[in-house]
Amino acid sequence: MKTVSTITLPKLDEGKCKAIGTCLKACPERAVEMRGFRLWILKHEHAVLAHPERCTGCGACVEAC
Repeated sequence: MKTVSTITLPKLDEGKCKAIGTCLKACPERAVEMRGFRLWILKHEHAVLAHPERCTGCGACVEAC
């Protein structure tokens, strides 16, 4: 039997992300991570919903952003 989820997952906008990390700390399920790249001095990171299967849709990450 298939399981169907009705949870609305948050949509994280990479372009608006300031990589502060408050959403990571706010997520009780640790579903959000920082991803990106580092080149010598240049660093570009942003929050992503790395583990959507852990997300409960509580909205804590969005509220903390």
